[in-house]
Amino acid sequence: MTARPRPPSVADARTAADAILERREKYRDLHQDRTDLARVVERWPGDGDLLGVVDFVRSNPDVPAWLAADDALGQLVILGPLEREVLRRRHYAIRLARANKVTWTAIAGALRLRSPQAAEQAALRLADLFEGDDGTRDTRAAR
Repeated sequence: MTARPRPPSVADARTAADAILERREKYRDLHQDRTDLARVVERWPGDGDLLGVVDFVRSNPDVPAWLAADDALGQLVILGPLEREVLRRRHYAIRLARANKVTWTAIAGALRLRSPQAAEQAALRLADLFEGDDGTRDTRAAR
């Protein structure tokens, strides 16, 4: 049985973001009309703003295909750890809700799911992903 590939880390995401910005800066310096430069610079993401890099690429699509392709792959690396963090926070929010006697029906409504069973299944999938992340072994939401 082969091991699951390691998901991208935050360090991988930062490396991808740096590469995107470096490619964009080189391309801009070589090919950008100076009248467009101010528009691009005003949208340039802040240091460490991973989601800002994704938004920047999306809002500045007028680049050659080779650059867009590399940027698209870089965005996928960036979004990996961000998505994992959102899922981790959802997991803990569901656990907190259940610990405070919130019903599966109410959780399903908040998650925009069709049934309490769907909410419980989502919670179980998240528990499988994050089992033991907070120092506990039993991370399954209380029924």
